[in-house]
Formats: sequence, structure tokens, C-alpha cells
Amino acid sequence: MTTTINEAKQLDIHGISPSRGDLKSLCRRLAAIGIIAPVSIQLFHKSGSYTDVFQYHPICMMMAFVMVMPDVVSSIRRLRLARQRSPRKSNGIAKPLDEQLSRSEIIIRHQLATFVMELAAAGGFASVEYIKITHNYQHLKSLHGSVGALCGVTIVCQMVLGCILRYVLSPVDPKRLMVRRAHKYVSATIAVLAMMAMCGGFLATEYAEKMIPSSMIRTVIVLASAATTVAGFFI
Repeated sequence: MTTTINEAKQLDIHGISPSRGDLKSLCRRLAAIGIIAPVSIQLFHKSGSYTDVFQYHPICMMMAFVMVMPDVVSSIRRLRLARQRSPRKSNGIAKPLDEQLSRSEIIIRHQLATFVMELAAAGGFASVEYIKITHNYQHLKSLHGSVGALCGVTIVCQMVLGCILRYVLSPVDPKRLMVRRAHKYVSATIAVLAMMAMCGGFLATEYAEKMIPSSMIRTVIVLASAATTVAGFFI
């Protein structure tokens, strides 16, 4: 799915230098870790326990949408760019598109990134559901909860559309263009809803105020997360 430091070293050992895009992606992931790790430490420190299920909700959601979602979106952009240009040739031999990556490799990375994002998001949703069920809390009582639920439904729609594109429709099917466009718009909707939910979760919930009392720090976390995520869309 992603190029790690070890993978970058292996590429260099085999005589293939990491692409500029891979290095930018690595820097973006390190920035995301630099945001998520301190937040996680603060949550564990404030709760004083690793057994508080709800504290895993913001951690999982940040992993899904700050760490992984940019890889999902950027891979879609890479695929679109790959379709718009023909393969480069050297001595009559076609070279892979998108620097060292072939189209099939981009698709595999996109699928893996999507799977990891959905898995992390599922962990975040599961932690909320567990607390609501065990404490008999009502669902969708806040704007943050409603936006989050809508984001979850949209993620499922994205997964279904992606599976249709990958496994159902042939490359020449006339319906493919319509489904591809819907998949793109759904992906953009997920990005917007995720950012809205994150802002609401950090800035307008009692839990966030309890765990991170300083509104200034919470605002910085939101701005840094949003900037890191949006920057990742264009890498």
C-alpha cells in the first residue's frame, strides 16, 4: 500500500531510486504520525487506562482519515492522470506510467489503502457503538454523530462502487464512466465529511474538552490534521 523507509532503502539497493512522489508521501505520513502519536499519548494519560474503549474512537478515526485517506485520494488522482497520457517508450519498450508505478500497481495500492482506511474507521465506529450500547446512549443526538454516521454510510457506498468498477464492469462497458464518476464524487464527499466530523469531534464535544482542556491545542490539532490531509491529496 505505502512505501516505508525500509522499502525506500530496498529500492535504492536494487538501483531504483524512490520517486519524488514516494518521498513526499513518506514525509506526509511522518507528519501524520507526529500529530496522531501525541494525541494518543494524551488520551491514554488522561484516562489513566488502556481499557477505556471510547478513547480508541478518535485514535482510529485519525488513523483512517489523517494517515490513510490521503493515499486513497491521491491514488485515484494518479489513476486519472495515468489514463490521460500514453505510456512512455524507451528503445521501443513501453515504460510504466506514473514514474516507476504501473497502472496495476497503482490500483493495488489504492485497494490496500482503502481496506486499511475502512478497517481503521470500522474500529472507530465500533468503539462508539460499544459505548452507546453498554450505556444505553441514544444515537445521532449531536451534529458530530450525524455527520460521522453519514460518513460511514458514504464509505460503504465507496466500497461498493469500487468493487463494481474492479470486478463487475469490463473496461469497455458504457456504464463504467458513470460509475467511475460516482466513485470520484463519493470519495470527495468522504473527505469533506471526515474533515467536518473531525472538527466537530475536537472542537464541539464534551469528551474532547475533558481529555484536551485547552481549546487552543485542540484547534491546532484540527488545523494541522486538515493541512496534512489536504496536502496528501495532491502528492
